[in-house]
Amino acid sequence: MHKAWKFHRLVLIATVLAVNLFVAALLAYTLNEARAQIERDVAKNVENLSMLLDQSITGSVGRIDLSLRGIGDRLQRDLRVAGRLDGAEVEALLANHRAWLSDLAQLRVTDAAGVVRFGPGSAPGANTVVATISSGIGTARTGSSFPIRSSDGGTRSGSCRSAAATPVRMANSPG
Repeated sequence: MHKAWKFHRLVLIATVLAVNLFVAALLAYTLNEARAQIERDVAKNVENLSMLLDQSITGSVGRIDLSLRGIGDRLQRDLRVAGRLDGAEVEALLANHRAWLSDLAQLRVTDAAGVVRFGPGSAPGANTVVATISSGIGTARTGSSFPIRSSDGGTRSGSCRSAAATPVRMANSPG
């Protein structure tokens, strides 16, 4: 009877250990699967947010570029027709586009030397130079290359070709 009791006790211990080992393995598997699912969800969220951000930035840049092209065309036309720019009309044009862009960009018109003639920083005696503005917008040059993310996920090369990089000769500007 003593041997039977030892045997039953050994079987009971082995069974408890086996069940504990099974539960621990099942718990480890479940935790691993939950972690993998969370990683997949996070990756999907990151991809969705990056695509949303990409679309938002692309739309904003498109609006800014369209506005800059419109301003540049209008200023070129005014210079061709009148030979000079009317300050009040240019300020009104910039204010109209500034309202349309709603704080996406600060619009300024500079002379060939980079001195702001119209827009924020154009007050008499302000002598604001685009090269000193910390936004870096004044550093864009026509033809400079930069990567563009395409809709298929790859990248391609693009270049800066906007009215911001197109000089407008003003009658009273040096150079």
